[in-house]
Amino acid sequence: MYKSFKVKNFRCFDELAISDIARVNLIAGENNVGKTALLEALFINKCSPELILSINRQRGIEVKEINLTYWIEILLNSIFKNFDTSKEIKLESEYEKEGHSSTIMRVIDPRKIKTNKTVLPALDKPEDYLLSSAISNAVELEYKDKTRGDFKYYIFATKAGIKIEPDFPA
Repeated sequence: MYKSFKVKNFRCFDELAISDIARVNLIAGENNVGKTALLEALFINKCSPELILSINRQRGIEVKEINLTYWIEILLNSIFKNFDTSKEIKLESEYEKEGHSSTIMRVIDPRKIKTNKTVLPALDKPEDYLLSSAISNAVELEYKDKTRGDFKYYIFATKAGIKIEPDFPA
């Protein structure tokens, strides 16, 4: 059970800290103040990177024409405060029994990914990876958790589609 939760640079939040979280909590407020964004942050922090791929669909935003380069950029930008992908998103939680955990999301150039086991596109063959004249960015999700350990996920686009690849410690 959560004891506290902090959000930084996610969607509408510059910084938000919630303490004294109880077993039952009421989240209320006017439209467009961040209730759904808070729930999304909680789910992502609990190791649900797949939620990032469906976040806009869950909000009723449908992609009519699939253009992966454009779609991945919208996906990336929309989860960052003011669409500013130069700043990291940080989600921190304190649990009653499990202790502290954090999730850091950052936009990176996929050519700079250093990985243990993740199968990345063949970056030495750019024709297999490029979706346009430029390489699309990737999102790195770095989870730090006392109970489950530290690990990462990468979300990136290839000609074959959007991929989520785990990278667990060697």
